[in-house]
Amino acid sequence: MKLYENITEKKMGNFLKKLGSSLEKEKLVEIRDDEAGLHGDFIVIKGYKFKKSYGTYQCLETPTDKHVKIKHIWPRGANDYYKK
Repeated sequence: MKLYENITEKKMGNFLKKLGSSLEKEKLVEIRDDEAGLHGDFIVIKGYKFKKSYGTYQCLETPTDKHVKIKHIWPRGANDYYKK
Protein backbone atom coordinates (compact mmCIF):
# COMPACT_ATOMS: atom_id res chain seq x y z
CA MET A 1 0.00 0.00 0.00
CA LYS A 2 1.34 3.44 -0.94
CA LEU A 3 1.03 6.68 0.98
CA TYR A 4 -1.99 8.79 -0.12
CA GLU A 5 -3.43 5.94 -2.19
CA ASN A 6 -7.25 6.05 -2.37
CA ILE A 7 -8.90 2.64 -2.24
CA THR A 8 -12.45 1.34 -2.41
CA GLU A 9 -14.14 -0.57 0.38
CA LYS A 10 -13.70 -3.83 -1.57
CA LYS A 11 -9.92 -3.29 -1.96
CA MET A 12 -9.71 -2.31 1.71
CA GLY A 13 -11.43 -5.57 2.66
CA ASN A 14 -8.94 -7.56 0.56
CA PHE A 15 -5.98 -5.71 2.08
CA LEU A 16 -7.22 -6.33 5.63
CA LYS A 17 -7.74 -10.00 4.76
CA LYS A 18 -4.02 -10.24 3.89
CA LEU A 19 -3.24 -8.79 7.33
CA GLY A 20 -5.50 -11.36 9.03
CA SER A 21 -8.44 -9.06 9.73
CA SER A 22 -11.60 -7.71 8.08
CA LEU A 23 -13.69 -4.55 7.90
CA GLU A 24 -16.16 -6.12 10.33
CA LYS A 25 -13.44 -6.71 12.95
CA GLU A 26 -11.73 -3.32 12.65
CA LYS A 27 -13.38 -0.40 14.40
CA LEU A 28 -13.04 3.22 13.29
CA VAL A 29 -10.97 5.36 15.64
CA GLU A 30 -11.30 9.14 15.77
CA ILE A 31 -7.93 10.89 15.53
CA ARG A 32 -7.41 14.60 16.18
CA ASP A 33 -3.71 15.28 15.91
CA ASP A 34 -2.85 18.90 15.05
CA GLU A 35 0.90 18.25 15.00
CA ALA A 36 0.63 15.51 12.39
CA GLY A 37 -2.29 17.13 10.56
CA LEU A 38 -4.51 14.05 10.98
CA HIS A 39 -8.22 14.55 11.64
CA GLY A 40 -11.14 12.19 11.15
CA ASP A 41 -12.14 8.55 11.41
CA PHE A 42 -9.34 6.05 10.83
CA ILE A 43 -8.69 2.33 10.72
CA VAL A 44 -5.35 1.73 12.45
CA ILE A 45 -3.66 -1.64 11.92
CA LYS A 46 -0.02 -2.82 11.93
CA GLY A 47 1.58 0.58 11.28
CA TYR A 48 -1.02 1.68 8.72
CA LYS A 49 -3.55 4.49 9.17
CA PHE A 50 -6.45 4.64 6.72
CA LYS A 51 -8.79 7.63 6.77
CA LYS A 52 -12.38 6.86 5.85
CA SER A 53 -13.93 9.60 3.76
CA TYR A 54 -17.00 9.50 1.52
CA GLY A 55 -17.08 5.71 1.25
CA THR A 56 -13.41 5.27 0.32
CA TYR A 57 -10.22 4.95 2.34
CA GLN A 58 -7.00 6.92 1.99
CA CYS A 59 -3.70 5.62 3.31
CA LEU A 60 -2.17 8.42 5.40
CA GLU A 61 0.51 6.40 7.17
CA THR A 62 2.48 3.26 6.38
CA PRO A 63 5.14 1.50 8.47
CA THR A 64 7.80 3.41 6.48
CA ASP A 65 6.10 6.72 5.45
CA LYS A 66 4.08 9.31 7.36
CA HIS A 67 1.64 12.03 6.31
CA VAL A 68 3.20 15.48 5.99
CA LYS A 69 1.08 18.33 7.32
CA ILE A 70 0.21 20.97 4.72
CA LYS A 71 2.04 24.23 5.29
CA HIS A 72 0.19 27.33 4.08
CA ILE A 73 2.47 29.81 2.34
CA TRP A 74 -0.03 32.59 1.63
CA PRO A 75 -1.12 35.29 4.08
CA ARG A 76 -4.07 34.50 6.30
CA GLY A 77 -7.21 36.52 5.60
CA ALA A 78 -9.47 37.87 8.35
CA ASN A 79 -12.25 35.37 7.53
CA ASP A 80 -10.09 32.31 6.79
CA TYR A 81 -11.10 29.10 8.59
CA TYR A 82 -7.63 27.58 9.05
CA LYS A 83 -5.24 28.33 11.88
CA LYS A 84 -1.55 29.09 11.54
